[in-house]
Amino acid sequence: MAPDGYNPPMQRYDTLVLGLGAMGSAALLQLAKRGQTVAGIDQFSPPHNLGSSHGDTRVTRLAIGEGTHYTPLVMRSHELWREIEKESGRDLMTTTGGLIISSRSTTSRMHVQDFFGTTVAAAERYGIAHEILDARAIRQRFPQFNVRDDEVGYYEYEAGFLRPEACVAAQLALAEKYGASIHRNEKVLGFEESGTGVTVRTAKETYAADRLIVSAGAWLPQLIAGTYARPFKIRRQMLFWFAPEGSIAPFRMPKRTRCTNTLRPTCPASRTNASRPSCVSTHRRPTRNS
Repeated sequence: MAPDGYNPPMQRYDTLVLGLGAMGSAALLQLAKRGQTVAGIDQFSPPHNLGSSHGDTRVTRLAIGEGTHYTPLVMRSHELWREIEKESGRDLMTTTGGLIISSRSTTSRMHVQDFFGTTVAAAERYGIAHEILDARAIRQRFPQFNVRDDEVGYYEYEAGFLRPEACVAAQLALAEKYGASIHRNEKVLGFEESGTGVTVRTAKETYAADRLIVSAGAWLPQLIAGTYARPFKIRRQMLFWFAPEGSIAPFRMPKRTRCTNTLRPTCPASRTNASRPSCVSTHRRPTRNS
């Protein structure tokens, strides 16, 4: 027990990470691997069912319809997941192939404009193996889907899914292996910046660090408050998993085959149309040095 009047020195780190879900656990691991003195703090005990990194699966794909600038990040993330799988011995990412179906005449609204066209543009820009299928080809390859004549499909060979809770657990375990300190069930009350870094107050302790990463998910606005909190709107997104009745064989993606069509038209579902072949040739992703 410390003598009366004695204040132990404040624990200081190179970086503190607030929130240890998918983003926070990844940051903690990568910083620890680089030799930083790091600590992660979470008000719960991750992985848990109170954040967005919860549930059975999350889709992963290389060509990102939300913006082509995201694609290099995802390509690198696939490399990192395989490294983490190898080091942790856990099964985290399953490659199944993925099919996106769209149409120029669709009336549904997406969260971004021209999601399909941007997906194809990202695939072509970064050499991601894919095929463009017209309605006839979709029916032949994927008879489980009832498509209209004007619908077109984008098939990506390296798409698949991640197991989010296992991913968080694996990253935290490896972060600790590399020397990170993890503080579970410790609520952060606030933080203050100074000329020498940042001070973080929790319900249990006070910590100091040179840098701070806030990855608190739905709790982000109340932590950063003020002007920085205004752009953030918290909305709940409901995810569902269904157990199929009977065999899942009809839903299995086909094995990879080489496409003989060498045409590379503009995506038939994007705003500018071109001639429509049954599929586009499979493109090989370039190496980092190419």
